[in-house]
Amino acid sequence: MGNGASVSVLSLIPPPWIHTIRPNIKRNRDGFGSKSQGFRNVTINTIIRRRKGNKQTDGAKWIEGYNSGKHVFEIVFPSKIRGKHSSIGVGTKDSELNHKSSTSLVGKAAVSWGIDLSTQKVFVNGRLTRRYPRKLFSKLPDVFFMYLDMDKGKIMFGSEEGYFGPAIQDEDMRRYTVYPMVSATQEGAVITMAYKGKGIITKLLTRERINGWMERGREGGSKMIVQVHFQARKVDWQLIYGS
Repeated sequence: MGNGASVSVLSLIPPPWIHTIRPNIKRNRDGFGSKSQGFRNVTINTIIRRRKGNKQTDGAKWIEGYNSGKHVFEIVFPSKIRGKHSSIGVGTKDSELNHKSSTSLVGKAAVSWGIDLSTQKVFVNGRLTRRYPRKLFSKLPDVFFMYLDMDKGKIMFGSEEGYFGPAIQDEDMRRYTVYPMVSATQEGAVITMAYKGKGIITKLLTRERINGWMERGREGGSKMIVQVHFQARKVDWQLIYGS
């Protein structure tokens, strides 16, 4: 079983697929499918913790489960209402949604993987593995992205300002169908989650290779479309063939 991934320079380079997302119209209306009694729906994908006090932990799971592919979620969870413990990650359909004490539910619950947004601690199946993000970054901002790579059993985070690197990598995760999951202890905590789409792996090409292929394409009379994708001040060339 793996644990929280170690940080290296290479680990801070974002995987290309987080920038090449294929939206799914059918999933646009997805929201939280199950939640503890302490949460109430504001909308289908926004919940608020209505339980009085902060001595219990309430959780909620996304309606859709994933056992393969790469997926991107956007989360809005203001830091000022995160409270003592607030966690996010994934769990199985059997992961508990309520705990009678204040805790990092996602990650501490059986068969779950998560980070505590308040304490910056990473938990895998009840075991503390590391702190995240490292000192290079502050705590995750009010609005951030969760990148779920079920092909590798990996959870990463980032925001519009940058990529924070991998938080968890555990091959054992691939054995399960997992559901994005959140928890909170703060009364009045409001959490919004939205599925942005599936990450698509494209073939990254050098400028020289593209120029060569375009020249051969002109000679052969074939039709080509070159899409330019700007990322981190570099140009990634993606080739899309047309008939």
